[in-house]
Amino acid sequence: MDDSLREGDRVALLVPGSLVYLAAVQSLLARGVVPIPLDPRLTSYERERILGTLSPTRVVETEDALAGLTGDLGLPRARPMHVTSGTTGTPKGVWSGVLGAEEAHPRESMFDDVYKEMPWHLRQQREEQGV
Repeated sequence: MDDSLREGDRVALLVPGSLVYLAAVQSLLARGVVPIPLDPRLTSYERERILGTLSPTRVVETEDALAGLTGDLGLPRARPMHVTSGTTGTPKGVWSGVLGAEEAHPRESMFDDVYKEMPWHLRQQREEQGV
């Protein structure tokens, strides 16, 4: 795991999807680091044009560099940054910010609400199973 990345940093991911990719994204999000998934087939011109406006802390272009990002697997404290299609100009990054540690924890009431909305037979089945 790479400890040089800090909360709020942005990491552009220009590698094909894989299980390591998913683990890296989950680890980054758990640390409040914002992954920017991009198509690895972008031309150098397209990369420069897009990354120039996003100011990533790091650009990952190899599987080895991606593997170095895996580690923490906690609750996500950020969401990946999505990049617009650029139909009206240069593609732009869209992101939701970083959650504080308290905000990242699921609320118990959220699960209670879901449970209350379950059909009766499913609630009974869960209770019988001790869930």
